[in-house]
Amino acid sequence: MRALDELCSAGILETKSIGDARRAFVCPGVLDTITWAERRLASTTFDTRASAPLPGTPAAPARRTAG
Repeated sequence: MRALDELCSAGILETKSIGDARRAFVCPGVLDTITWAERRLASTTFDTRASAPLPGTPAAPARRTAG
C-alpha cells in the first residue's frame, strides 16, 4: 500500500472509487496509450483525423492539464 500511495503522490497513479469502500488504482498514461493505439487501428488510414473511426471506437482521451 505504501508503494501505491507513493505512486499516487507522484501523479503516476490515480484512485477511483469502485463501490462500497473499495478503490482501484489506474495509470492514466497507460490507458491513454491503449486508447490512442486502438483509435489508430480503428481507421483504414491509421489516422482517425483523416478517416473516420469504425463504430465502437473509444473517444479520444481528454487533454490533461498540469496541476
